[in-house]
Amino acid sequence: MKKNCKGEYINVDLNNTLCVEDLELYNECIEDIQSGQILEPSCTLVALPKSAGSKWNVNYFSDKDSVNLLLSFPELTRPWCRSYNYLFSYIWANDKTVQDALHIQEGSIKEWLRCNQTLKDSYISDVSSSLVYHENLIKQGYRVLIYSGDHDMLVPYVATMAWIESLNLTVDSRWKPWFVDGQVAGYRVQYSDKKYQLTYATIKGAGHTAPEYKPEECHAMISRWFAYYPL
Repeated sequence: MKKNCKGEYINVDLNNTLCVEDLELYNECIEDIQSGQILEPSCTLVALPKSAGSKWNVNYFSDKDSVNLLLSFPELTRPWCRSYNYLFSYIWANDKTVQDALHIQEGSIKEWLRCNQTLKDSYISDVSSSLVYHENLIKQGYRVLIYSGDHDMLVPYVATMAWIESLNLTVDSRWKPWFVDGQVAGYRVQYSDKKYQLTYATIKGAGHTAPEYKPEECHAMISRWFAYYPL
């Protein structure tokens, strides 16, 4: 695939049949993997909005297919699914007492959704690359911490590493493990350009939203970084 697609996997030339065939095979291989954390079970996303009350509302299940719908129910013989953690957030976040406690302006939100998929239809442009912003940060001489869960396939750590390397920074400290309670919590590398400093850290075993998967390790990472301690 790397050879046939020549490094282009997004805006693919449809006339490049070898690349298209490779991508189809690749997608077939990964379509049933939980891309947010590749070692966790792949489950249909479920939601229990306020309007559903305390009962299951099948209208709020994604309708990928009926088999996945049945498999997503938390039966004792089935593996635990992370999406079960999100079910009651819809009730909690839409509760008026909760919104008052969070000082949400009354009437500003009709119904809170954890992942509002309709928003993507409201935008007419997209930022395809943030490199220009990071180049500006380099000029300002800031300290930067970037981290990735090493089991995330939505934004793989190797992809993040690739654009960091494209900044052509000087490597101050090569890849080394960092620890929490005597255990390897991930790996880190440090770059610089004059006053600018960038630390890139991976979190071992974490998925796309790393603190959700490894809260203790992520807390240690950010606490050390804010305190100017090495990871």
